[in-house]
Amino acid sequence: MSAPDSPPQSFSNGRRWLNWLNTFLAAGAVMAMAVMVNYLADGHSKRFQLDRDSVFKLSPQTLRILDGLTNDVNITIFFEPHGPDEEIYGLTSALLTEYQDACPRHIHVSTLDYDHEVGAAKEFLAKHSLSGLKEKDFVFFENGAQTKLVYGRDLADYDFGDLMAGRSKYVRRSAFLGELYFTGDIFDVSNPRPLKAYFLEGHGENDPEEDKANPGYSKLAAILKNEVNCSWQKLSLLGTNEIPADCELLIVAASAREGKWGRRNWPKSQPT
Repeated sequence: MSAPDSPPQSFSNGRRWLNWLNTFLAAGAVMAMAVMVNYLADGHSKRFQLDRDSVFKLSPQTLRILDGLTNDVNITIFFEPHGPDEEIYGLTSALLTEYQDACPRHIHVSTLDYDHEVGAAKEFLAKHSLSGLKEKDFVFFENGAQTKLVYGRDLADYDFGDLMAGRSKYVRRSAFLGELYFTGDIFDVSNPRPLKAYFLEGHGENDPEEDKANPGYSKLAAILKNEVNCSWQKLSLLGTNEIPADCELLIVAASAREGKWGRRNWPKSQPT
């Protein structure tokens, strides 16, 4: 009787080698693709936000202010999205989207591309008395009659070290200051209150209404009135006078006499 036939092998030697070859080629293709991606990324580096919280995460202080809002704040990104400040626009738009997502009931963000929406841009500037601005890229915050504006150029800190040392031809952006400005401006337009400053007088202090002694104080007074919208007046605390309840800022200017006699050499007839 002849020996029983052995069971057939599931794979022949040739087929086994063919499978090993296919596996090797597939692995090689994956490696080649990885090399190609790294090569392209090296020449065309661009960061994509895979996780929304990986780039911008609003601080607890900002979230508390947003949670406390009771009025609507309209925010207009007045930018040319693909202009010279394209990177700042991208960061601004992404960050303000986080604000809107955190408080969709009261924060309303829109973009006005002044390069393509010329008519709407002119109408917007005229409506808010901004037609005389020399710079166009800015973010505008509005709550009724209360408004604030921050320029795109102020939204970043720059490091000039490499440029000055000759290591690079470009200025490097070292920090994005968007949240610092945006949260402050939202708070300001949502909580309007009159500001009042006082310049102390009666002890020989420099007079903010005169430029002769020290022009710096008159400049400070002008800044308070014109740029900070803070009214001011002079205040004497001689006798029984007290600091007024509406005083937000008390300015004790240096004595005008120091420039002539010095702090320790005033004439005996002059009060110290």
